[in-house]
Amino acid sequence: MDKLYQEAIEIITAVKSHVTPDTDVDETRYESVEELILALDNYIQALNKTDDTVIVDIYILFLPTASFCELAMSNGWADEYLILAEQFDVIYKKHNSPVNRFLRTITSVLRK
Repeated sequence: MDKLYQEAIEIITAVKSHVTPDTDVDETRYESVEELILALDNYIQALNKTDDTVIVDIYILFLPTASFCELAMSNGWADEYLILAEQFDVIYKKHNSPVNRFLRTITSVLRK
């Protein structure tokens, strides 16, 4: 597995480590803690399969005032959120570099 995906999995796993049955999800896009956990598990599963379509989705969740930001602010781990968001921003930029976009295009064509 590409290092980029492994790093993304580690970041999502770090987010998941803060989720407990008492996690406040009121200011997020999730209706319940169970829905949040399911979404995190689905992201991890997609990243394990090197499904790059979830990179943008996760990036959006890390934006200021988006769900992961609100989750962290409401549950007392805002400082770690800032670190995780910065780390994911680096992954997103690498993922969308011209070289990586070219390689994904070539790989897609070759798979057909």
